[in-house]
Amino acid sequence: MLLQLRSLATSFETNNTMKFIRRLFGQASRYPTHSPNPQPHPALQHLQITFHPDEYVRILQSWKNSEPPEGYREKLPNYIMARCPFCSAEYKTKLDTHSLKNSYAVAPNPGYQLGRPVVERCAHFLAIHAFINLNGLFPEEKSRYFDNDYDVPFISPLFLPDEVPSYGIIHSLPICRLEDNQFIPRYYLYSITYYVPENYVSWVTFPSVRQEYRRGIIHERRMLEAKANDLHWEEFLYFPSQARRHPE
Repeated sequence: MLLQLRSLATSFETNNTMKFIRRLFGQASRYPTHSPNPQPHPALQHLQITFHPDEYVRILQSWKNSEPPEGYREKLPNYIMARCPFCSAEYKTKLDTHSLKNSYAVAPNPGYQLGRPVVERCAHFLAIHAFINLNGLFPEEKSRYFDNDYDVPFISPLFLPDEVPSYGIIHSLPICRLEDNQFIPRYYLYSITYYVPENYVSWVTFPSVRQEYRRGIIHERRMLEAKANDLHWEEFLYFPSQARRHPE
């Protein structure tokens, strides 16, 4: 019995705690969800490494609050995630593809921007939705409570009105993790950038905050959709388990 208790205590002290708990209660392991893709990422040639591994580790170790250490943002690589089909303007932003330090997979809320854009969005930009696919791996470098709601890319029909030309531009980049003091591409970042005619979207800034918020025809439709679904904002989106059941 004493040996069993010691074994339990040891299990709780390792990164396999959640696996142990799931096994204890007879639950299936959440990760891996599938075998890792052995093929190189198709966008591997676009990956930019701008930090030395030792330098990056020091940054992570000195990151104590919401604001990153000095010099971090300035050294992040610039990525072109989309070009507007109407005016050819680039959606260019700073992203950290060295690790999963920044979780980019969030819902396309009215003021959300991916990363830190380095150019102004064009008049046709509506929204950008990012997804992080873990490629069947468990992100041991993150907290054991790591959560990822958006891993399977899907189209949001509300952002593509049928009555006018509208577009969803999909892009993908590899995300690395540190292994043996090297940046190794392991995960996939996907993004879908939506563009509509400029009379379908507008942006306003409220006096109390500096962030801009989306308005216009699509926003009004989204509000009606939310009210119809009892203010559940994401009713028109699929979460991963739903997306796998609805590949269409």
